[in-house]
Formats: sequence, C-alpha cells, structure tokens
Amino acid sequence: MPPRRVGLPARVGDRLPVVLIPTAYYATPTAVFRHHQVSAVIWANHLLRASIVGMRQVARANSSAGGLTGVEDAIAPLAEVFRLQGDDELRAAEQLYLSRRGSHA
Repeated sequence: MPPRRVGLPARVGDRLPVVLIPTAYYATPTAVFRHHQVSAVIWANHLLRASIVGMRQVARANSSAGGLTGVEDAIAPLAEVFRLQGDDELRAAEQLYLSRRGSHA
C-alpha cells in the first residue's frame, strides 16, 4: 500500500518540489512515487544500512587477511570520496578566498 503522503504533490501542484524520504515505505515501488509526481526520493536509511554491511565486510576481510590489499579493487577509489565531497569546488573556493586574504595584509 502506498504511503498516505504520496498524494501530496497533487495537493501542492507546481508550487514547490516534493521530496520523500520513505524510511518506512520500502515496499512501495518507485513507480508509485513517479505516478504521483514526487520530485525526488531520498533512500538515506537504506543507503546507510547498506554501507554498514559493506564496512563490516571490509573489516572482516582486513581481520582475516591481515591487510586491505584484497579489498582495494572492490571498494570506491579515494578520488570518488573527494568528488562526492565537492573537492574541486572546495579547491576553487580556497584559491579565490585565500588569494583575497593575502592581498589585504
């Protein structure tokens, strides 16, 4: 059964985007959200829980193998971590603001 709030987009119309975080509605197919014109769905709870499983697997592999070389190719590269954090944007801001600070000294 779809969540009661899934009908919200029809009630608010085009006035604003509707974003759902369906923690308790994991059994609702994404097609239901699309049908009701939900703007975005954030699967934060499930993504967090999945990451815990992955961290446990890496910890077990490290413990049993005595190192991480066996998992390095199976995990996200460090560059992806920096990309997700907006590292390029941070570096550009540092260039802009740190150069300004130095010119006022």
